Amino acid sequence: MKHILLFVFLNLVFIGNISAETVYINEATVNIRTGPGIDFDVKKVVKYGYKITRIDEKDNWYKIRLRDGEEGWVSKKTVTKETPVHIVIEDLQTKITSQDKEIELLREENEELKGLKASLSSRIEELEKKSALLKEENKRLKRYSDILWTIIGIAILLIGWVMGFLFGYFRRETKKVMLKDRIKEIDKEIQNLLKEKSVIEMEGTFSDRQLQEKEDILKTYDARIKALRDKKTIL
Repeated sequence: MKHILLFVFLNLVFIGNISAETVYINEATVNIRTGPGIDFDVKKVVKYGYKITRIDEKDNWYKIRLRDGEEGWVSKKTVTKETPVHIVIEDLQTKITSQDKEIELLREENEELKGLKASLSSRIEELEKKSALLKEENKRLKRYSDILWTIIGIAILLIGWVMGFLFGYFRRETKKVMLKDRIKEIDKEIQNLLKEKSVIEMEGTFSDRQLQEKEDILKTYDARIKALRDKKTIL
């Protein structure tokens, strides 16, 4: 039962919505009455072109709903389904005005876009110039870097050569000094040996045995002096 009632209710609503239709007042002034006939009281007076909604009809009368939601009845001959010319014109004027505004906005946007495009073009050109300058600067710095590293490499080689030369020089000089000192020591040692030999030669002899010992000692001194002189020659 509930389902049947719901179905009937939906049908009524659907039919009511189907029957509702927008119409317009087609006379200079029209009385909105409380019922479908001239015997009913006038609720309101509306003018030509007034838009109303037809929700029902009876004989030659339409039940209508006004824009404020109030309902009433009007004669069928006082309304029309066609949109009044002045409303059409007003709608067209409204559309034209809206389109004019939209066109003006589009023109303004177009001008802004042109200005933005010009600004972007100028910015792009400026950036391209900066990029070219940076590339040239990068190439120059690379060449400078290559030259600098070449100079550093040559300088390192020269420093190494100079240090090697100085090291060898000081080493040779040190060796010379050491050799001179060693030669001096050898000369001094030879002189000491010669003095000792001279002292021994001046000593007297008492027997053949002592003479032989003295000769052996002198031979030993001669051998040592000869060895030192040979060493000095080698140095």
